[in-house]
Amino acid sequence: MKKNKIYLLTATSLAALLMLTGCKKETADGLVEVISTSSSANTTASSTLESLDETLPTEVIGEKTKAEDEYQLILNNKTTKDIQGVAVRDMTKEKFSDNLMAEGNIFTNENQAVFYFSPETLGIAAETEEKSGFVINSGYDVEITFADGEQGVIHGLPFDDVAEATLLYEENILYIEYTMLSTNQWVSTFETEKMAQEIADNN
Repeated sequence: MKKNKIYLLTATSLAALLMLTGCKKETADGLVEVISTSSSANTTASSTLESLDETLPTEVIGEKTKAEDEYQLILNNKTTKDIQGVAVRDMTKEKFSDNLMAEGNIFTNENQAVFYFSPETLGIAAETEEKSGFVINSGYDVEITFADGEQGVIHGLPFDDVAEATLLYEENILYIEYTMLSTNQWVSTFETEKMAQEIADNN
């Protein structure tokens, strides 16, 4: 079966892309408002995830290491497809980590899973770099492999500003929807991922 392409964006191009289409909401009059993250997101995320500990899903992706840099994220699979693989990379790199799902495990459609991710443990901690006076924080891409062999990538998932996200698949585009912890704003990355695919197709 034909696989979808894996798309790699540089930190600079993705940062520009997110400024245009990424973290945003649509207002009542149809205008698009660009949302920026806050430094308070980490604190909010910690308190939110602590309150979720007692009701975490039984399906687990990754390994809970209790590392200082460990992220914990609840994923809802609304893609209409079963998932057999989840991998992560520094978004400035090309290579993804090994599959973080246990061998033989399937993250079924309409199910929930708790996703543990420690960049240091996986050896892929992103770095902060400064270019032309602008500080660019490189983030992490998440590769999803479906049970039918197709693949998609979520670019620049904001692990430090989301406690729960919904995976969706529409028009052969994998994207997520979530509410930002820092601003309580709802976000859909469909247009961002669609533009990322168009950019990759034209390169």
